[in-house]
Amino acid sequence: MLKLIIRIGLICTVVLFILHFTINYLFAHKLNNQQLHIEFGRSWIHRGLYDNKIVYENTIAALDSASQYSTIHGIELDIFYIDSLYDFVVTHDMPNKFGLPILKLSDVLQRYQGKWNYWLDLKNLTDDNKIDINKAMKQCCEKANFANLNLLYIESGEADALGYLASKKWNTLYWIQFNRTEAWRQYLKVMKIKTDFIYYNYSAASIGETFFDEVYQDYFHQMPSFVFHIYDSASYNRVHSHANANVYLMDYIPNSK
Repeated sequence: MLKLIIRIGLICTVVLFILHFTINYLFAHKLNNQQLHIEFGRSWIHRGLYDNKIVYENTIAALDSASQYSTIHGIELDIFYIDSLYDFVVTHDMPNKFGLPILKLSDVLQRYQGKWNYWLDLKNLTDDNKIDINKAMKQCCEKANFANLNLLYIESGEADALGYLASKKWNTLYWIQFNRTEAWRQYLKVMKIKTDFIYYNYSAASIGETFFDEVYQDYFHQMPSFVFHIYDSASYNRVHSHANANVYLMDYIPNSK
């Protein structure tokens, strides 16, 4: 009986080693062939330039304010798909916590056209609405006469639904989160993330600045990364030191490119 247990344990160990090696090899191979349609190391602005007193986030006023700065090369917007509109509403909360009128994504794209790259934080992507969202995003761009789809990056933490959008040739950002306290849970989640990237062919990862740390670099140092919540120059400089930081999502106006 003991010999059988030892044999089963050895077999499981070998299988796990093979899986570990295969996943890491395929992940590295994918990243070596990864191409992004953006310039490296650019500063983008988070929800526009606003104070939420006079000028509010995710509004035309906030975007107009941001458009005055040549150091800003992209904009992050929070959006919800609204099936009754067959369009996307630009807001962080639904309903809007400031009581502001509805702003449609199609109106934003039409107003600014190719001025920026767009990081679209899609708040309500699910397996149930992914097909409708794919169709609605195409219609939204057509309505706005927005032809260069390479300027759009759609973000979500819903792996399978986001993978569907990636299969439809949208640029996609997979929001990465994993456990930092329990080693076994961390390892399993990291392997799941790598497997998702291999299978779904996402464009890049998105990650908060505080989690863009040495643990992240140990696992994902080659991963194209869009880093958010950069509030000051110290955060900017720390992110800037890593070669895989493709986009810096700023919450202040940077002086550098």
